[in-house]
Order: sequence, then structure tokens, then C-alpha cells
Amino acid sequence: MVAFVPLSPKYDRAAFTCGNDALDAWLRFHARQQERTGNTRTTLGVDPETSRIMSYFALASHRLDLEDLADTALGTGRRYGMPAMLLAKLAVHSRDQGTGLGTATLVEALRRLNRASRDVGFEAVVVDAIDRTAAEFYLQHGFSPLTSDVRRLFLTTRDLHATFAETSDDGPQWTPSPLDKPPLGTYHRRTRREDL
Repeated sequence: MVAFVPLSPKYDRAAFTCGNDALDAWLRFHARQQERTGNTRTTLGVDPETSRIMSYFALASHRLDLEDLADTALGTGRRYGMPAMLLAKLAVHSRDQGTGLGTATLVEALRRLNRASRDVGFEAVVVDAIDRTAAEFYLQHGFSPLTSDVRRLFLTTRDLHATFAETSDDGPQWTPSPLDKPPLGTYHRRTRREDL
């Protein structure tokens, strides 16, 4: 089982490793700073018995300018930019990859965005996949390429609502299974230039 909790100093971020040094370093050295400045909100997926960090994701507000939307289906006929939410980071501990926790963590992030959409207006959820394998993961979960670069993807808020229309806010519970795929551990590139 996994429990999703807010970022807190009581969890050992230094012990988290997902196979991507940049995402490990972001959680260890930048997540709390980003939290304090209000740039992102980070949620940890922890083992409820040991408090070990098993996964994490970070969310931020975002805006797609007209230049970003040019030559895309979302940009047709638009005169203004598009408010969006950014799924800025998502990673799974190396020990937990291949168990379905990546999907469970993504579902939790989307569930929270679905709830937020009741009070905050945005038209899409945007992700920047770290590589083509990660992009394929998002394609399998309903995202579409935003541009010719398949690593930048989006999910419309309308599709987000449809995804959760027939489920309760609690949604399905995740239990690890060695048969669950894909065994992805890291999904996102940087959030901001200074995080390079």
C-alpha cells in the first residue's frame, strides 16, 4: 500500500533514488525551496508502515502562450494563451518500479487536479516527459502530443473530468503486483531553468 502525503522534513528524501540523478537531486535539494516560494506543491507516496518514500510528484500552475500553441490542435482559432497545470515532476523509487506504482502516482496527481478544477480554471494538464519511454507511458494513459516533439504532452480538462466522472474521489486503491507494467521510474525533465 502507499499513502500520499504532503512534502515534510520528517521523510528521508536523501534515501530516495529513482535512477535519474536530476530527479533525485530535485527532491533532495529543491523541492522544499520550491514549496516555500509557492512555485510547486510536492506530494510524496510513502509506505504507511515504514515512512519510506516510494514515489513523488510535483504540480505547478502553467500557461501555454500562443507561440506554444501554434500549429497544434489546441491553438486553432485562439487569440489568447491557455491556462494550464503542469505535472512538473513524477518519479518512482527504484525498488518499486514495475509494480504499478507509477500509474497509481499519476492517477493520484490527476485526481488532485480534477478536484482543483472545481475552484481553479485551467484548460489542460501539461507534462514534459523525460524520454520517449516516459512519453509512451503518458500516451497509454490518455495524453496526446502537444507538438511534433512527442515528449511534450497534454490532457484536456474536459478529458480529465471524464476520466473521474464514474469514480469516487477515493478512486481505486493500489497494491503492488510484479505483473504490472510499465517499469518506469522517472518521467519528467526540469521544472525551471535554475533547477538544472
